[in-house]
Amino acid sequence: MIPVCGLPICVRSRQELCNVSTLGLPLVMVRIVVFNSKAFSMQHVRAPRRWCKRLGSLVLLAAALQAGVAQAKITSLSRLFVLGDSLSDSGNSGVLTGGSFTPPPYVQNRYSNGPVAVEQLWQLFNPGDVTFKPSLSGGTNFAVGGSTSGQENDVGLYSPIFVDLGMASQLTAYAAASPAFDPSTSLFYVSAFPNDVFYFLNSGMSAGTYTGANGTPTTLDDVPVLAAANIRGTVETLIAAGAKHLLVANSPDLSKVPFFLGTPGAPDIARISQDYNTLLATAMAAVASANPQVDIVLYPLDQTINAFIANPASFGFDNVTQACFNNVSVCSDPSRYLFWDAVHPTTRAHGLIAQGYYNSVPGPLPVFGALSALGWSRRLRQRLGATHS
Repeated sequence: MIPVCGLPICVRSRQELCNVSTLGLPLVMVRIVVFNSKAFSMQHVRAPRRWCKRLGSLVLLAAALQAGVAQAKITSLSRLFVLGDSLSDSGNSGVLTGGSFTPPPYVQNRYSNGPVAVEQLWQLFNPGDVTFKPSLSGGTNFAVGGSTSGQENDVGLYSPIFVDLGMASQLTAYAAASPAFDPSTSLFYVSAFPNDVFYFLNSGMSAGTYTGANGTPTTLDDVPVLAAANIRGTVETLIAAGAKHLLVANSPDLSKVPFFLGTPGAPDIARISQDYNTLLATAMAAVASANPQVDIVLYPLDQTINAFIANPASFGFDNVTQACFNNVSVCSDPSRYLFWDAVHPTTRAHGLIAQGYYNSVPGPLPVFGALSALGWSRRLRQRLGATHS
């Protein structure tokens, strides 16, 4: 059974989430966060109290079936290690190209008009701290734009500087750096998949293989299978190196980004996006079962973006289908747009995503069997009552 928690239904102060643990093996912490737009929107909509009652009952049932102890939550963040693609690249692409990539109006070599989600996540934990930097500038953000989940890099099809700069190379760079970290206050963020699709479509070749993957894709349907295996291999390698807290983001529905939206191939892109997310959830459950001492949060980036698109006004967006920057001109107010370009979010959208990450990372409150679960659910309801009175 996969432990499920992070349900953002009952909202505490600062939009914190109700977290449920112990729905499975003792100490196994695969937390599949379920996005709820009402609890997450700018309007701070209060959830019905009946949901909290149901949540308490769920905890009681789980504890009665199988008592467990939750992994200690992260209350402070001393190190944030990032392996990812352009959604997380905070400047490595610029270092690689001497500052010429990405050019203005992109901001400071990011694939957006400002800080990306992982940067803003760091700031939520450490306001004003500027020590979180790209790895090529001496920091711990190893993400590189164009990275696939394996060896290849989609930008490498056009620039030799980026050849083979996929997630596998990021993991190699991390191992070579051998950074010291406190496992109890360090978070490892892992996310990649869109460039696997772009690479396959752009080159007609494989998206590469890495530990945990078998073979190379010959059809589009093979891409999510191998990508999920690649991410599993990366996560397992990080765990073997001492990681105790991991945040793994799934993929947005790529058919809804401006690049694919309304195209003949959009239904296929939607299907493989969903296939990847399903396979990734299965893979992370297997990793957690084999590593019960580790806290793995599987964050639903797809649900987050879908919520923005379904109810844009609640999140302060006017446009969720078009790019603010169309390679010729920039829209008048990027903060009202979900997408900066045909693929990447605006920095404001990144900020909302970062808040979702932050809400899911601190982890569950400790639960020690049925009696403790009863007390926990009561304390949670009391806290909610105090917050909303």
